[in-house]
Amino acid sequence: MGGNPYPNGEFISEGILEENYDSGFRTYSTPPAVGGIITPVNKLGVLTPYLALAGLIVAISTVYIIKKRK
Repeated sequence: MGGNPYPNGEFISEGILEENYDSGFRTYSTPPAVGGIITPVNKLGVLTPYLALAGLIVAISTVYIIKKRK
């Protein structure tokens, strides 16, 4: 390594240009996400509302049939 990869860069400290100073820095990057957000699928969590609705329909139908037969 060596040299100055940013020859036109400026060192500014607290808003003041410091012409006699230089500083090293490192940049970091993460790969961009492609295709949206990936989340794990909990199959039971997806099916629970439908199972609850089916159970409610069965319960109401059973009560209706029992009252109708009396």
